[in-house]
Amino acid sequence: MPGARRNWTKAVDAVRAEPTPSGSVELRDYLVVLRRQLVLIVAVTLLGAGVAAAWSLGRATVYESTASVLARAITTDAFDPGQRIDQQLNMFNQRQLAQSEPVAAARSLRTTATPAQLLEHVEVDVPANSQILRVRYRDTVPETARRGADAFAKAYLAFREADARAQAKASQTSLLKDVARLNRQVAAAEKVIRSSRATSSDRQAAQARLTSLNDRLQPLNVQLNGFLSLDFTPGTLIAAAALPSRPASPNRRLDTGVGLLVGLFLGLVLGFVRDRTDDRLRGREDLAGRLDRPVLATVPPLSGWVRQGRLRWRRRHRDRLVTLEQPDGPAAESYRTLRTRMARLAGQLDVNSVMVVSAGAGEGKSTTAANLAVALAETGKDVLLVSADLRRPRVHRFFGLDNTSGLSDLLTDGATGDNGQPWSVAPHLWVLPSGPPPDRPSALMDSDAMRRLLKEQRDQFDFLVLDCPPALVVADALALAPLADAVLVVADARAGDREAVSRMKEELEQVGGRIVGAVLNRSRQAGRSAYYYAEARTD
Repeated sequence: MPGARRNWTKAVDAVRAEPTPSGSVELRDYLVVLRRQLVLIVAVTLLGAGVAAAWSLGRATVYESTASVLARAITTDAFDPGQRIDQQLNMFNQRQLAQSEPVAAARSLRTTATPAQLLEHVEVDVPANSQILRVRYRDTVPETARRGADAFAKAYLAFREADARAQAKASQTSLLKDVARLNRQVAAAEKVIRSSRATSSDRQAAQARLTSLNDRLQPLNVQLNGFLSLDFTPGTLIAAAALPSRPASPNRRLDTGVGLLVGLFLGLVLGFVRDRTDDRLRGREDLAGRLDRPVLATVPPLSGWVRQGRLRWRRRHRDRLVTLEQPDGPAAESYRTLRTRMARLAGQLDVNSVMVVSAGAGEGKSTTAANLAVALAETGKDVLLVSADLRRPRVHRFFGLDNTSGLSDLLTDGATGDNGQPWSVAPHLWVLPSGPPPDRPSALMDSDAMRRLLKEQRDQFDFLVLDCPPALVVADALALAPLADAVLVVADARAGDREAVSRMKEELEQVGGRIVGAVLNRSRQAGRSAYYYAEARTD
């Protein structure tokens, strides 16, 4: 038995639709994820750009004007005239001073705003290795921005000059007091020296004190003379503020570009997260890997409209067979590809009956079974299509048959005559409808009557195609699987669930079902050949 199982697997592998890639394909995997999640990524990217653009449009337009000041050092230290300028002037402190409340309080702007409110509009920077202050003022009105920059630059210069003069005056006053006190002491010493009553020792002491007082007075007089020549100019306005011609913010192009990049980043993150958490099938390779069987055909999604002429279209009926309605289309060719591969398997494995099943409802199993039966009949093989879905049958609708009798009658009471007999719907093609719903469909699928029926029909037809209920919805398919020679799995490329496919494979194999391959329905991977057929119809 294990040897027969290995021979079956080797035969199935021999008709694989395509080789399974091996090795590391990390970059390719990333590209596949990007392609699967392209719509989400593009949507989030555009959303990010749109939000940024809307935010930028909602912001107030702000203008900016700049005034430049060349700062100079002012010193009241007349005792160290050789001190270097760069040691006297700390540009960091000057920058802080230019945007301080004392300067803001001295501004010449005609406004009722407080100094703190004005400072919200001001920014001062110092170019590297320079003594230049660039005073920038921002406002929603261009003229106010210009006046604000000029006003703060001039206020800075005025404040520094006033502060320097105040400090110089205070120092000068203190020096004058010291000089006056020392002069009084000099006059007292000179009086002692001139006095006739003074002794020789008194005159010597007074002379020594006078010399000391003169030594102390000399530097104080030098300092006083230095104040007379001190320059209180704190700097020069080297570039007055100009009237701004265009707004400084918002920069709508930059805002939109940043929003686009942020949206792209979020879109990529969401795309990869969604792909990791998405349980839907990821193409034919994923389906083949889940079943460990080849994908025998990929069927493209069908349009909702059918052309009836150059300019005439009609809505497609959902119960029409594409192999009959559009025999030259890519979908019909996909079913012929499935027919070719199934015929090859049948010859190698002695397969006569094929059960068509899906994991869930609405994945296209009935459509696949009917089109496969039509395609097999086109080769001249006698084919019986059995509607083994006794709960929600659909096969009879494809051929416009009455479902008042059929398989359920044959299995319950062994109907005779025309009741429950197959209908001949086309050359070499017969259809056995499901008939009225029975009480216990699962029991009928696993009954001796079903075994006898299949044995009888194998002798009369080259192929039996059985349309079964979804394997994970009801137990009918699991009961029928051991009775069929092969199982063909149908999965929807858009809605098929990966875990459901794996679980269906496990359950079918547990009951003895032999899966030969799969059909990926509504797959856009199959639509790449549509160009060839469209061109062929115009030749």
